Amino acid sequence: MTLQRGWGRRLLLLLAGALALPLLGIAADIEVAVLQAYLADRGIAEEIAQLRSAGYEVGKPRTELVSGECGVAGCGYSTLVVQSFHTPGANPQTLSILAVVEADARGRVTSVERVDLKTRLAIGETEP
Repeated sequence: MTLQRGWGRRLLLLLAGALALPLLGIAADIEVAVLQAYLADRGIAEEIAQLRSAGYEVGKPRTELVSGECGVAGCGYSTLVVQSFHTPGANPQTLSILAVVEADARGRVTSVERVDLKTRLAIGETEP
């Protein structure tokens, strides 16, 4: 019995999709762990509370995988978390909290580090 033309490709795509599903689940688990660690960090939680009390509206934190490596024991990764806050009204102000969340080869979060961005200098200014 021979397969009709195109069925082989469909079967291959179906198989590739079935193999990719567990990887998507792992990525979702990593994102959940990263966001939980970010929100549980005492310094970050205090900063979010201060911004809220100052009238800033809280945006949803976003994640971006910065680096990762896999070995026999599993995969380690570094993920950047960015959360923006803005004031309501006609002349809004926007601030962001940035943090790098790192995990070991077993996927356990090992550190959450707040990232401070230096204010850019205007052209012609020099640092003090």
